[in-house]
Amino acid sequence: MPHLPDWGGVWIFAGLAVGFGGLLVATEAVALPIPLRGLVYQAAVLSYGTYLWFWVVARVFERRSLTLGVWGLDLLAFITVTHGLAWVTYIAVERPALRLRDRLLAWQASLAEARDGVVAPGR
Repeated sequence: MPHLPDWGGVWIFAGLAVGFGGLLVATEAVALPIPLRGLVYQAAVLSYGTYLWFWVVARVFERRSLTLGVWGLDLLAFITVTHGLAWVTYIAVERPALRLRDRLLAWQASLAEARDGVVAPGR
């Protein structure tokens, strides 16, 4: 029978991820100074990749008993690894997919324009 891991650490990291997401949503309603807007934008860009990877990283940290001995350093390592993977996912998957989507939508709009003789908004 497999050993069931201690789920306490996973729930802490999950709670932090949810709290971070809530913080991102809350900052949308606040007029932030320009330097902070860039940080919030970057965090928002990485948020989906972070969501995708945090559980996997938490499980790897837990199963391998990866620790630096201090909870704060463990959290910093967890955030660094998770955001690193999220950044790679954004660069390698999300950004090319968004560019493809934009090209397909432009192509679809040009077909509709040619068919109907109507100019699409923004053209």
